[in-house]
Amino acid sequence: MMPTSLRRFAYAGIVAALAGCAPFPEAFPELPRLTVATKFGVKNLCRLGVSPAISVTNPPSGVTQYTVQMTNVDVLFQRPWQETLPAPGGTIPEGAAQSYAAPCPGDLQTHRYRFEVLALDGNRRPLAYGQTTITTGSLNFLVRKTRGGQTGTPTEPATAPFPALSTPPDFVFTGERDALPESIGPLRY
Repeated sequence: MMPTSLRRFAYAGIVAALAGCAPFPEAFPELPRLTVATKFGVKNLCRLGVSPAISVTNPPSGVTQYTVQMTNVDVLFQRPWQETLPAPGGTIPEGAAQSYAAPCPGDLQTHRYRFEVLALDGNRRPLAYGQTTITTGSLNFLVRKTRGGQTGTPTEPATAPFPALSTPPDFVFTGERDALPESIGPLRY
């Protein structure tokens, strides 16, 4: 028979595993729904400093601010980005968020990002809520895509060759133990 404390720990692990497979609960079910749309461009990734434009359809009258939160739904432990912005109408303009923490998926990876928008009145009371989830690849993937080159997929790299270097590198690391140029000398262990 398993000790009680171990049994509780096992049950907690099973519940946590099942909770990870469940869909996200709908936030603010009592509020009217906003339709939210956005997309990532090259300048919205990897700390290039520009928050994406977010379209908000059906905002109720009296909205003065939007609280926007972006969460990477493919990462277990993270700190979502959030900022409260003025509501100039149905669009949050590109670059409006000053504290924007741009996502930066690694090469050959895709991540899903959930954008949640909470419409607030002048007293910061919630009036409406909406969310959307978008998928993006790495910055390199988007650059190749916008230039019309081969992009590959997250599981299959692009087959296009890298651009030629204007000057050859001083040396190419081959994995050999002492493969450094003479000017640097052999590796010391």
